[in-house]
Amino acid sequence: MAAQWRTLWAPSASLVRRSDRVEAGTLLGSLLLAVLLVPLLAGLGLAVGRNLAADAARQRAAGHSVTAVLLQDAPPVAVDASGELVAASTRTPARWHLPGGSTREGLVPTDHGLRAGAHVRVWLDAAGWPAPLPLSPARSAAIGTLVGVSGWLSALAVLGLACVAVRQGLDRQRHRAWAREWAEFCVATGKGRGGPRDGRAS
Repeated sequence: MAAQWRTLWAPSASLVRRSDRVEAGTLLGSLLLAVLLVPLLAGLGLAVGRNLAADAARQRAAGHSVTAVLLQDAPPVAVDASGELVAASTRTPARWHLPGGSTREGLVPTDHGLRAGAHVRVWLDAAGWPAPLPLSPARSAAIGTLVGVSGWLSALAVLGLACVAVRQGLDRQRHRAWAREWAEFCVATGKGRGGPRDGRAS
């Protein structure tokens, strides 16, 4: 960074080219933007975590957990050719009791291989139907952290690609300038021309 800073603010009489200043400015600007994005994306991650935690708290307040009884055998454990589980869970018909004393039947998430009559814990929503278990506060915070970190890493990748693209464009300009200056030098000194200067006898 120190070298790029010196390049950017080098005196106009130095050998630093305009393209060198543009490259240094692009790199320093990208680094500065990456630093400024840290609190912004950290705040975004915290906000996501708080929102998830609030939603989970509302779900816990409205729903409840019950014990359901399977009415059929759950599908057997299935593995693929490599011996890995095809699916960790499935949905099986079951019956459960509602707080008012009535019963209800439907599909509930279960593990593979359970037999009819097995008891499983099921989370019900406010309407009394199976629903995903609300997130724990720790999981909500972890997801928020993941959002912030992944957002910052994505921003770093975009900034890095931008710096690479700028440098490649500047390199092409420099190569064209060098080729043009070399051609002018060859013309001025007679290199590459016929006559005594190309090595043939006069």
